[in-house]
Amino acid sequence: MLYRHGFIFFLLACAMPFFAHNDSTKKAIIPSVSPALRFTENLGQWDDKILFRAQLDGGLLFLEKSCLTFNFYDKKKYRNMHMGLVTSGNREIRGHSYKMYFEGCKQVSKVEKLQQGTDYENFFIGKDPMKWKSKVSNFHQVWMRDLYPGVDYEVITAVNGIKYNFHVKPGSDTKQIKIKYEGVDNIRLVNGKLYIKLEVNDVIEQKPYAYQLIDGDVKEVACTYKLSDKTLSFQFPHGYNKKYDLVIDPSLVFSAQSGSTADNFGMTATYDLQGNLYSGGTAFNNGYPTTPGAFSVAFGGVYVPGTGNTDVVITKYNPLGTGLVYSTYLGGSGAEIVTSLIVDNANNLCLYGATGSTNFPVSAGAYDQTFNGGSYLNFVFNGTEFQNGTDIFITKFNSTGSALIGSTYLGGSANDGVNHNNVTSTYTVPSCGPAVTQIGVQPVNNEYRTDSLQYNYGDQYRGEIQLDNAGNIYIASTTRSTNFPTVATSYDASLGGKQDAVVAKFNPNLSNLIWSTYLGGSGNDAGYSLVVNDTNMVYVTGGTYSTDFPIVAGCYQTAYNGGKADGFLTKFNAGGSAIIKSTYIGTSNYDQSYFVQKDVQNRYYVYGQSLGAMPVTPGVYSNANSHQFISRLDCQLTNLSMGTVFGSSLPKIDISPSAFAVDVCGNIYISGWGGSFISCTPISAMPTS
Repeated sequence: MLYRHGFIFFLLACAMPFFAHNDSTKKAIIPSVSPALRFTENLGQWDDKILFRAQLDGGLLFLEKSCLTFNFYDKKKYRNMHMGLVTSGNREIRGHSYKMYFEGCKQVSKVEKLQQGTDYENFFIGKDPMKWKSKVSNFHQVWMRDLYPGVDYEVITAVNGIKYNFHVKPGSDTKQIKIKYEGVDNIRLVNGKLYIKLEVNDVIEQKPYAYQLIDGDVKEVACTYKLSDKTLSFQFPHGYNKKYDLVIDPSLVFSAQSGSTADNFGMTATYDLQGNLYSGGTAFNNGYPTTPGAFSVAFGGVYVPGTGNTDVVITKYNPLGTGLVYSTYLGGSGAEIVTSLIVDNANNLCLYGATGSTNFPVSAGAYDQTFNGGSYLNFVFNGTEFQNGTDIFITKFNSTGSALIGSTYLGGSANDGVNHNNVTSTYTVPSCGPAVTQIGVQPVNNEYRTDSLQYNYGDQYRGEIQLDNAGNIYIASTTRSTNFPTVATSYDASLGGKQDAVVAKFNPNLSNLIWSTYLGGSGNDAGYSLVVNDTNMVYVTGGTYSTDFPIVAGCYQTAYNGGKADGFLTKFNAGGSAIIKSTYIGTSNYDQSYFVQKDVQNRYYVYGQSLGAMPVTPGVYSNANSHQFISRLDCQLTNLSMGTVFGSSLPKIDISPSAFAVDVCGNIYISGWGGSFISCTPISAMPTS
């Protein structure tokens, strides 16, 4: 990647004095820190020249012993490419990196870290355990003592950006302070302000502010810049009282900050019995710049044209949502996503997702420690590209997020863990809602039918992880591999069509595959969700257009209903060796079932979409002619005891299902999203109370 011309605007704003007025007396006060910005210490996860790293909007700041290094990229173009708005022409992501050297400074030997945050981060990146660092703390204030003789340097995550101060002790020489700009070509002073013309944007440092605290009062000191050969220093035209400390007080204000300044997607969430909250997502990140000035850089370690690599990010919040318990990265040099989370009784967090990394972090003794590969995939709207195909990953963190209890690959030689098309002729996946045309098509008996069960934005990344009472781990997913791992007692050891659903069970530390099976017919099938009952029988749901999907006589619907797809609900025995019950769920139009839940009466609920007329039972809330449905069946999957539809009553799908729960009282909770983030079209006409 050529990484030279970024468009990240940031402003070195006018440095305002931090004082309060009290009977005409100015008093110095401590600036409030920003929780959104933080300095993450380096414990060995990055180059050893780095002391701290701060994530900025569209870039990074590295604190080193003798300089600051800024690394920005073209956030606007990158996000446009990510959203599919740049489809031709120059697809390079350009950026700019430059350094501010403290010229002639000492090698700092004492660094003080203050205002430690309540959260910490963990870095599990790559296969080398020596690079895995846990409980990495974040700070909001850093002191570099004696940067020059008698001069301390302080940097703070202020509310309006990053503040830095030079503290000059009595009798010390301010002429020592010289900031050399490296990696910039055009730098000048205009009306007392410093203008830096980068190849990507203009940077302005407002006039400097300086003050002394004398007998508790703030005394402003006239201060100006001096620039010579790209080196900045400070002048004091009226002098100052050298018997007291002098503070030279600039501020760096960036155009925007948020809790995560790296681009990121939220993907999934869960909770534990103590009320802690967990979120899982994917983040786009860039590495440390090796040379100043314009340079080439790769997101996630490897440049991916037009999209980018991602790492999984996991954050654990306290029950009030007021603080982070831990926050961690997880990933290799390729792309990965996380789809589902669940916490066991010991507050260990289990994850399910897909990876394209050959060096995804796996644990010693894991069931499969080798990436199995597949074919190239590029999901432009999801911002992920898999150069070498995909595998499923299953990972288990300890309760503090500081170590892996288990982590394994799962897959065959084709793509696993991703529901996608596999034909030459494809259409762009829409930004939301159902495809107005088939996403991927191929002739079947002279009829064009979909090669993929993608119907909504994000359907590529469906699947779920669940636990039984003994802590064994189950996943439902999708594969195109003819050699997906199964065991001798598996119900089905062969791929039926081009794509099948799969169900697998692991022991608690992911060292042993207890059972695994394909699930599908001669068409394409996808597994989206599962639930495990108290006797370890597994119910799995998803989508199919197989007319010969394995169905059991006497169940609710025993024949394919027609349309582009049907939903299904299948019950496996505890050993995964037999299907006990299985039914289609659908109409003569398009239908898919995305989630399954059970209640305390051992009844099973499915939540999905249908363009047909799904049954509505008497006495339930419903919105006639709507196209989201909830259906409840008995444990033998023979009778529909409750059915309803909800939505806008318009002739379209309103939302893509994203979460589903049934509580101990039988109350039903659903979540979904609609609208278009590209055309800024909001969801509309959904009933609310």
